[in-house]
Amino acid sequence: MSHRHAIDSVAIRDSRLFGWGWFLDDDSAADAIHLCIDLADGSRRMLRCTQAGSRPDLHDAFPQLPHAAAGGFMLQARLPDRAEIQRIALHVQLRNGSTIELAMPELERACAAADREPGASPPDAGELRVRLAWDLVRNAEWRELWSRSRDFLQRWWTSVFPRDRTLTLETSPREAWVMFDHAMGGGTNRFRDERIAEWRAAGICVTLVTPVLTTLEYEVSIFSEAEQLALQRHPDLRSCLASLARFERIVVNNLASYDDPLQVLAWAMDRRAAGATLRFYLHDFHAACPAWTLIDDEGKYCRLPAFDRCASCLPSNPAPFLAMMPSLDMPDWRRAWGEFVMAADEIIAFSASSITILRQAYPALDPAHIALRPHSTAYLGDAPPAFQPQQGDIATIAVVGAIGEHKGARIIGEMVRLIEREAWPARIAVIGTLEGVPPSPALRVTGPYEPGDLPSLLSREEASVAFLPSIVHETFSYVTAELMHYRVPLAVFDLGAPAERVRAYPLGRIISEVDAHVALAELLAFHRELSASAPGNAPMDAS
Repeated sequence: MSHRHAIDSVAIRDSRLFGWGWFLDDDSAADAIHLCIDLADGSRRMLRCTQAGSRPDLHDAFPQLPHAAAGGFMLQARLPDRAEIQRIALHVQLRNGSTIELAMPELERACAAADREPGASPPDAGELRVRLAWDLVRNAEWRELWSRSRDFLQRWWTSVFPRDRTLTLETSPREAWVMFDHAMGGGTNRFRDERIAEWRAAGICVTLVTPVLTTLEYEVSIFSEAEQLALQRHPDLRSCLASLARFERIVVNNLASYDDPLQVLAWAMDRRAAGATLRFYLHDFHAACPAWTLIDDEGKYCRLPAFDRCASCLPSNPAPFLAMMPSLDMPDWRRAWGEFVMAADEIIAFSASSITILRQAYPALDPAHIALRPHSTAYLGDAPPAFQPQQGDIATIAVVGAIGEHKGARIIGEMVRLIEREAWPARIAVIGTLEGVPPSPALRVTGPYEPGDLPSLLSREEASVAFLPSIVHETFSYVTAELMHYRVPLAVFDLGAPAERVRAYPLGRIISEVDAHVALAELLAFHRELSASAPGNAPMDAS
């Protein structure tokens, strides 16, 4: 048995650690990875690493390993006093049942360097970043390369110019607003950018606060009607909040990846007491739980259980950023968020199901206080002719989007294995990306797509039905909107906004159970029904 590993990048600031790396074993994929910290008193702290993201660089470097693209992991922790740390190691549980423990001297050196220079990286991080940048160029990952390059340039800029300069405006805007958001991309950031453009056009000066995970800093940008006026970095959230000026409105778009979201809420409540108004966008369920997808430590929807169950779940839950928080006390979390949502002047949700879940966490919240405003899908244009699904004995199940763990990657992997093992008359085509599922004759992954290309890609793959395998309660789902716009037969689990919309969709089907076997059987039945009802076709045998 042989294995390989590396730490690509790590930042350490105060007690916070964030970074990413990879591990590959020749014989088996990793089932769980922990960062182990041995302390001077003989105790050991085990911190779960998040296995997420597709790594095309690993896929290309190790083509002989079918699980290579799923070899990446994310490091996140609040460290004990550095003087107490005796040893750091990676503990890897392989899918074949064996375990491996690897000493991490590079992390120990990074901890020592962080005592001298906050935000330190391993000695070889520069070489690793160059190699990663080349992999991104080779794979035409231009957007990701630009994002990483921009981050490097911004760090260089703030190392040259003082970080504590005051952000000021030469002219007085009509109003000044501040928005808190993450910087991880996706629909939430797209929504944020649209709102900022809208507000700037109305003459509002917008201050945007976002975490910078690669350096564990916080970034503050000011946008006037005409331009971005200034950018500032702060070493921690407390100094960032202390630097902010007076605002008429405070907007919380998303606090995922903030190392202490409750600190932001307390600041916002203080400002509201001084006259500011509060607006909250319900993009996920962070207000109900620090694990904002509501997926528990067993990989299932938690249904907002009693607090004693939360107390056992959160310390072992692999959800991103939990390990960086100072506390995971659910009563304190609900108390702080409850005060915030009850005091908010506006709460804007994008689906009725998300309102139901928020009110399950906060029953006293008046539903009339929440505005339901689904996202606009005007970008899709006029409705085209209806998609013509492929008929025949073999069903091609189209799965659209970036399919990670919470988006149903494990479900897809199990469906692929069922098709292989039991010769089900089906194949799966992922139009997008798929994490953690090895190659198979029953599976094809096309790569990222643009919404306007979706009909042609579905036709090229000879899709019979589309399937959204997400195991979380989506608060909207652009993919669902796009597939319904193009009138593609679509099946979803009975969860969240997709089910809410698909239930009223003539070409929709609700899968009765969140289970790969049930999903595959009901998708094949859906395909047979569609084929039987196609003009000129005789009913097919449903046995």
